[in-house]
Amino acid sequence: MDQQLISFVQNRTGTIPPKSIQAVLALNSEGSTVPFIARYRKEKTGNLDEVQIRGVIESFEEYNEILKRKEFVTSEIDKQGNLSPELKKRLEFAFDLTEIEEIYRPFKKNKKTKATLAREAGIGPLADWMWALAHGEITDATSLEVKAKDFISAAKGFATYDEVLRGAQHILVEKITNVPELRQLVREEYYQNGRVRSAKTTEFKPHSKYEMYADFHEAVRSLESKKASHRYLALRRGWQEGELKVTMEADEGKLLARFESYAAAVDNPAGQFLKLAGKTALAVHVMPSITNE
Repeated sequence: MDQQLISFVQNRTGTIPPKSIQAVLALNSEGSTVPFIARYRKEKTGNLDEVQIRGVIESFEEYNEILKRKEFVTSEIDKQGNLSPELKKRLEFAFDLTEIEEIYRPFKKNKKTKATLAREAGIGPLADWMWALAHGEITDATSLEVKAKDFISAAKGFATYDEVLRGAQHILVEKITNVPELRQLVREEYYQNGRVRSAKTTEFKPHSKYEMYADFHEAVRSLESKKASHRYLALRRGWQEGELKVTMEADEGKLLARFESYAAAVDNPAGQFLKLAGKTALAVHVMPSITNE
């Protein structure tokens, strides 16, 4: 049996022996049910209980789902001519669907964004120039407004230098939004240190069954445990029924500082412009995406 599969299943279920994993999957492929395997095939599985057996089967299904998604993502990026050796290696060693989606994010063929329209209007070089200035890669005394005038095109929807600068901002915001390391930083902050908070809305009913969640907060990590699943489900129902407003909190100051430092290394007009793009990427795009996740 594939050692990669064995390692994956063991990471999900604990140190179950490879022979036991192989036996469970073989029996399952033959149509045996979990209760049947647990009760009548103990000698083959090494006395695994139903929870362990179900864990092996579900891990196997997850593994196959990951392989299919990796194959699709790799193929799609390759068709675009963007499958570098480094990117291919990252995909080969990625065994988490979230990580795979983060790798794929910059290459997805979505509907045209504001950044796409700005690039099609030829504003990309202006954004690149700003990025280089903000990171000290070049020096140029030209103001952003004067430089932007070179890219004005009423025919393409950018008739003033203000519109051109907004177009450059859209490009830079999208660039920062799609940085996997920054998105992972936000994800880890919310998962490790974040808090879920709920409050009652104007639709909150008298003697509501969600009374205990009218002013409630709890760490995300504690809500992830199986013992806390009923609280998570109650919060979700209360939110879906309109009685609760549910939000998530994290150290936004720490995250903003990291996004700004990534966006700009030099304190000049371009650097200030890029810091604003970093703030927008975090607040408007990345944080909502991660909190929804």
